[in-house]
Amino acid sequence: MENHLRTLNQPNQGQGHSNIKPKLDKIIRFPKLESSRFLARVHQMGLAFVLPQSLGILLAGQPSLRFSDLSCWESGSSEKAWWLKMSIHRNLKYWLPVAIWMAVVFWMSTARFSAQNTRSFIEPVIRFFLPAISPHAVGVIHVLVRKGGHLAEFFILGLLLFRAFRAGSAENHGWRWAIRALVVVAVYASTDEFHQSFVPGRTASLIDVFIDTSGGALAQLISFFRVERLNRLAGK
Repeated sequence: MENHLRTLNQPNQGQGHSNIKPKLDKIIRFPKLESSRFLARVHQMGLAFVLPQSLGILLAGQPSLRFSDLSCWESGSSEKAWWLKMSIHRNLKYWLPVAIWMAVVFWMSTARFSAQNTRSFIEPVIRFFLPAISPHAVGVIHVLVRKGGHLAEFFILGLLLFRAFRAGSAENHGWRWAIRALVVVAVYASTDEFHQSFVPGRTASLIDVFIDTSGGALAQLISFFRVERLNRLAGK
């Protein structure tokens, strides 16, 4: 009798396990099936430096997933973890300089670099080289120096953005990288001027947005033609 009951219960237990296992597989194997494709897409978008916590949410719906938890991947998990670390390092290499320079631009938009403060050290330099210069001419040169500073700031930002979007690629997508970089430059220039509208001694100016964007556009032209020249030399 006991053997008969045990025999009847075995299919039910097996069925229960078969119902649970696909659900577990769906949860556990999702990173296995989709992680490589997902990470490739993330890397292409330049977002592979996302925090490990965010990565856990996106891959497995586990906010507590840590970098060491990637052992749930298929065989070769050590290689995939190494690839992810290299991807993070790669993106930091290209995007960290952009973030640092954006912070420098933000700092130069503070009251410390207002027109009154910059004139206090620019005018003595001008008068040292041109002692007989008129106050009006000093004012004109001061304005030109400040606008040149705007152009230089965003020219450098444009170069860094093109480099970041290119990310060392040997492909011939110069215009694509240049357009993306120019869009970011224009947006950041607009937000920079908006920020200055709240800073004492600073004012927002559409002219400055145009100058900033022009600096970024000049950087894209130089970067694009440099990449084109390198591709021609490489026979592409």
